Amino acid sequence: MTFLYRFDVVQLDDVLTTTTAPSAWAASGRARALVHLHTNATEPVAFDHEPFSSGLVPPGIVTPPAGGAWVFTPEALSHDELRFDSEAQAGDLTVELPLMHQIAQLFAEDTAGYKVFVTLARVVPTDPLPRTLWTGQVQSASFTESRCSLTASHLLSVIKRPGLTRKHPRNCGHSLYDERTCGVKPSALAPDGLYFAYREDGWLTATADGGSVVTVTGAENRPDGFFDDGFLIVDGWYSMPVSGVDSFLPRGEVGAKLPDPFSAVNGGYRRSIATHKGATVELLLPLPASLLLRKEPLRVTLFAGCDSLPATCKAHFNNYPRFGGYPLIPIENVFATGIKKPRIVS
Repeated sequence: MTFLYRFDVVQLDDVLTTTTAPSAWAASGRARALVHLHTNATEPVAFDHEPFSSGLVPPGIVTPPAGGAWVFTPEALSHDELRFDSEAQAGDLTVELPLMHQIAQLFAEDTAGYKVFVTLARVVPTDPLPRTLWTGQVQSASFTESRCSLTASHLLSVIKRPGLTRKHPRNCGHSLYDERTCGVKPSALAPDGLYFAYREDGWLTATADGGSVVTVTGAENRPDGFFDDGFLIVDGWYSMPVSGVDSFLPRGEVGAKLPDPFSAVNGGYRRSIATHKGATVELLLPLPASLLLRKEPLRVTLFAGCDSLPATCKAHFNNYPRFGGYPLIPIENVFATGIKKPRIVS
């Protein structure tokens, strides 16, 4: 039986929480294809139009392959048995593929900033279009000496997961730099326009503790703790929104006022920052081993963090009107202590 496998690789913007088409992939020289099309048949299976798509990929993210033909190339892929009762449709699917496949390497190296979707279809000789059997999102990967096993959750399972709910904590619940809630621009300029207000570009010069502690030239330009609870991006791609001019700008290389706005950093490896002191930055998760083996200098961009307190929002980011917390909520539980009645003095 002939099956078709479609893998959609979608990159999430590394600064904001929106999904963006990674146009910088092609310009980087290290681009990974956005769509991988394979079949378990011994010969390629071709269509002159897109035969099916993943239900989880946002419209406009995936572009047609070069030449406009959708060709499913032979590959040593397999999957476990499909069951079609209602309970099984909310379960998982396991897809096995060669260890050196590009999708397998995504999970072997690092998956931060990527979402991978898989769609399975079957070719029916009497039908001009393949029949889609299963679609979902890859959640994890496991490896043997020669194979990679991807575990994916079905579309129904993903949709049925509880969504976000609005809470009313004393501290701010917004994600810093989220354009829909917080609103602070990650590459905003300082008031004098000579450099970034919350961003510092530099170079990765040393690592320790297996990549959990890094030395970044440029981090010492900010006070200790400036990048606490923030994050850094290593080996990202930098481009201006229109001109395409390289916009990686360590402080010493800026000779005049910067143009506004700057684009976000595309791609790269993102890690959350635990502590920052001088040029030393401690990460919550280590950098991938494959990155530490590279000999050439690595570009790094650090972004300031926020402790979600109203004083920080007001003094550091000048963003108090969009503060998402409720600091004036009483601490005392009146349901436990009761409401104190005013004392009447005769």
